[in-house]
Amino acid sequence: PELRPVVPSSAEQCHRLPRDTHKPAPELDPHTHRLTRDDTMTQIQALDAHTTDDWAMYNGDCVEVVRQLPDKSVDFQVFSPPFANVYLYSDSTRDMGNCDSEAEFMQHYRFLAKELYRTLRPGRLCAVHCKDTIRYKGAHGRAGMHDLPGDLTREMEAAGFQYHCRVTVWKDPVEEQ
Repeated sequence: PELRPVVPSSAEQCHRLPRDTHKPAPELDPHTHRLTRDDTMTQIQALDAHTTDDWAMYNGDCVEVVRQLPDKSVDFQVFSPPFANVYLYSDSTRDMGNCDSEAEFMQHYRFLAKELYRTLRPGRLCAVHCKDTIRYKGAHGRAGMHDLPGDLTREMEAAGFQYHCRVTVWKDPVEEQ
C-alpha cells in the first residue's frame, strides 16, 4: 500500500500570543521519516510524524515539509494559512505571517500554493480554512472587512487549482475574542 501524506499545522501555533511573551518556534529537528510511494523512498524532515501502512501525517512548518513531498502524492490537503500580521505564530523571519505587508504575505503564499498544487493528486481536493480580516483605519487608511478568502482563492487558481466551493462556518465574534 502507498502512504498518503497529510501536513497539519501544530495546534500550538494556532493561538494568538502577545509578542512580548512568545517564545521563538523551535527549528525543525532532523527527525527523518520515510515516505514510500511507487517503489521510491523519500526522506521527510519534520518535528514529528505518525505513519501507518495507509497514511502519513507530518507536524512541521508547512513550507518546509510540503517541498519535500513527491509530486502528486497527497490525496487530501487541509490547512489554515497564517494571516498577515493578524496572529503571531513565531518570531521567525521565515514565518509566512511575519511580513511587512499583505503584498509580501501573498508573495509567500504564492510559493505555498504552487507546492500544494504540485503535490496534490489529480482530481483530489484542497480545503483552506480562513476568514475575512478586519481593516483598521489607522493601519489601512480605512475601516472595514477584507476578503482574505477571495485573495487566497485567486492565488490558488493562479497555481492551477479549480475553485470548487466556499463553506461558511458561523463564529460568534464576541466569543472569538
